[in-house]
Amino acid sequence: AVVSERALREIYLKAFEIIVKTAQPWGLMTTYCDVNRISTATNFELCTAIPRGEWGFEGVIMTDWGCYANNGMMMYAGNDIIMPSGSAQVVSDAVNNPDGVDKTDPNYTKPTTKAMLQRNVVNIFNMMCFIRKRINITFYIGRY
Repeated sequence: AVVSERALREIYLKAFEIIVKTAQPWGLMTTYCDVNRISTATNFELCTAIPRGEWGFEGVIMTDWGCYANNGMMMYAGNDIIMPSGSAQVVSDAVNNPDGVDKTDPNYTKPTTKAMLQRNVVNIFNMMCFIRKRINITFYIGRY
């Protein structure tokens, strides 16, 4: 889809903004579709700058199943979890050979770095801790 910045924010992202600001969901999932010729899973603005930077999202961002965008670019964009599509070798290659991406691809942003992986691990760990707390509280309350 080709859409203006204003339409994107006022029409398409508005519902997500309301949900994130009021409910703070545990996770958001990107699509395998393109917005303005950039895969949503590789779009730093849609995956990180807007939800985390502008809305204060603290959960995990993950790709949709079957997204065949470059794994390194999906990690850079802010996806903490990359759902299966292709082989595990593809993710390994993105980490071990970040310069192996096609820099002429309109979705290209930056290569994968160790800092990106650490950020992803921290986000996943925080979600796991949050879920564990919620489960413990539920079981504790459920006993009485």
